[in-house]
Amino acid sequence: LFTLLTPADSERLRRAHPALADVFAPKAVLPNLALLDCNTSWDEAPGLRNVLEGRGEIGHCDVMRAAVADALRLKGDLEMALAAPAAQGQSPVLVAVQRNLPIALEALLA
Repeated sequence: LFTLLTPADSERLRRAHPALADVFAPKAVLPNLALLDCNTSWDEAPGLRNVLEGRGEIGHCDVMRAAVADALRLKGDLEMALAAPAAQGQSPVLVAVQRNLPIALEALLA
């Protein structure tokens, strides 16, 4: 079931009921998904670096998908994915600030 959920789906489930908040928290779900090693659709998904440094409009879901894809590549470690430096050694949050990407910044800080 978890492999079929998008990050936005997981977030909606967490908000639907307080009992689901811990069950669907990224820190709980992502390491288990990484252990299953069945998330091949995430293997080709763009990471945070590509999304933040790319051209065009960036949406909240784009940032969430990229963060989840990076986390799954790092054995489910979302904190490491969010702290991973970009090309110039900058954090994703700093890249979002410097590139004036308020929606991306909001998604990274959520």
